[in-house]
Amino acid sequence: MANIPMSLEEAKQRGWNSLDVILISGDAFVDHSAFGIAVIARVLEKNGFSVGIIAQPDWHKLEDFKKLGKPNLFFGITAGNLDSKVANYTPLKKPRDKDDYSPASRIGLRPDLASVVYSHKVKEAYKGVPIILGGVEATVRRFAHFDFVDNKVRRSVLFDAKADLIAHGMGEKTIVEIAHALKQRKTIEDLKELKGISYNSREKPENTIEMPSFEEVSAESFEGKKKFNEAFRLIYFNSDPFSGRILAQKHADRYLISNPNVLPFTEKELDEIYELPYTRKAHPSYKEEIPALKTVEFSIQIHRGCFGSCSFCVLPLIQGRTIQSRSIASIKKEVEEIKKMKNFKGIINDLSGPSANMYGLGCKGKLCYNNCLSPNACGNLEVEGKKLIELYKEIKKMPGIKRVFIRSGIRLDLALHQPEYLDELFKYHISGQLKIAPEHISEKVTRLMNKSNKKELLQFLEEFAELNKKYHKEYYVIPYFISAHPGCSLNEMAELVDFMIQHKMFIKQTQLFTPTPMTASTAMYYAEMDPFTNEKIYVAKTYTEKKLQNALLHFMDYGFEDKADIALKQIKRQDLLTKIQKIKEGLKSKKK
Repeated sequence: MANIPMSLEEAKQRGWNSLDVILISGDAFVDHSAFGIAVIARVLEKNGFSVGIIAQPDWHKLEDFKKLGKPNLFFGITAGNLDSKVANYTPLKKPRDKDDYSPASRIGLRPDLASVVYSHKVKEAYKGVPIILGGVEATVRRFAHFDFVDNKVRRSVLFDAKADLIAHGMGEKTIVEIAHALKQRKTIEDLKELKGISYNSREKPENTIEMPSFEEVSAESFEGKKKFNEAFRLIYFNSDPFSGRILAQKHADRYLISNPNVLPFTEKELDEIYELPYTRKAHPSYKEEIPALKTVEFSIQIHRGCFGSCSFCVLPLIQGRTIQSRSIASIKKEVEEIKKMKNFKGIINDLSGPSANMYGLGCKGKLCYNNCLSPNACGNLEVEGKKLIELYKEIKKMPGIKRVFIRSGIRLDLALHQPEYLDELFKYHISGQLKIAPEHISEKVTRLMNKSNKKELLQFLEEFAELNKKYHKEYYVIPYFISAHPGCSLNEMAELVDFMIQHKMFIKQTQLFTPTPMTASTAMYYAEMDPFTNEKIYVAKTYTEKKLQNALLHFMDYGFEDKADIALKQIKRQDLLTKIQKIKEGLKSKKK
């Protein structure tokens, strides 16, 4: 299979004297379906367009943006698989010390707001060439949004970048429609009725919902924050591609117009995307390893979409809440491709999705905005997971396959409705540890997170313990917890610490809450109110309290003890200090 060109020499080797589309990315180029830029490139190629990649250009050098010449149709720009500020900064706003989407994890190869920076350089290099933004950063920043690094509400990335369009959400269909239209000499103006498109305009189209303006939502006042929440609700309740309306948000004298999301992909469409001829390797021009590839090298994406609707997750607003699953036949084809790989040892590392146990599930009724799983599973939700069990069994019996592991997390509340699936998973598909993401156990916090409650977590732990007894194993559950989420104070963190002590959960998989654009949790963080009710919420905003909350999750780890002690003394939880001290003394005795 031929490489996607990263130089004019490579393009000429493929018989292309010029390129129809040039894609620019903040990530190193890996030709694998887990990397959005590779998917867009291969989809365009399949539809007859010549495509080239400029990966991680030096934004200080104009010649980096000219290395492939001027495209016949347009430049497509993405910050990469992550929002560039999430990639560049920790939740405490410190520069990260590595970037796994760069060669050898080197930092400094992508600018902040890469979509904006790259767009400006392209405009400087080639005036008049259409610029289409896409990917996570452009999608979540297409409306006025809160930026956690700048600690302010920024206007739409479309206006800052001065780009022509944003292809928001999953852009495969949209980008092909754009390419065909421009090839037929249509103008950007002709594209403004496409689904999955955002653009700027002096006028509002008919049948449009007007959101609070940038000026209203960025006002640093109580009313401004209420307007911010109102805007969030309109985005949230119009994200369904079937019923969503066109949204308009005024920025000074112009409007950001956002059309409804693209329709969910059919099984056939999804199969076609994942069966494209990816090399599954970094481009051969790289001499150093791209660490992000290692985590997915022998893994397979089996579905898109998530109906979990966790408040801190933007994925349902990008991929949608409808589960879009590949066929078993298509997944088996990908296994056959993996088997041909030089370093493959017979182990599939993961059959993954946003939540591993949602494959093949759906809604028996009409998609609505009720919570599908929290606080209880909706009666219209298909929950059994029989198709997923069938998939696991089919892959497991393929010649040359020794083991099939599930390393991505599962929804524990959903798994409680899937006893057959949980049994199959436990027996054959975990290597001693199973990842789950309860995130917290305080009812006050899990309600705001829209996550399962402590009762369901305890029930899951009991069922897992029963499976250990049944199969004479000593497997472990690895829970994932978040500190400093809106609604969480030191008292709620102490409640979590007490739970961890009771259940001997001394863990390292933790996350300090990051307010990423366009999530419900970020609206809570910025406005200090529930975005759906405007009820006031406590939010940990100081550097000191965030550090203290995070230290409580690591109360047994070297380097965190002092801050954990300070936090517990501050809220007068001497009882927990005593419990922690007893555990440490017990461990010392064991070592002796």
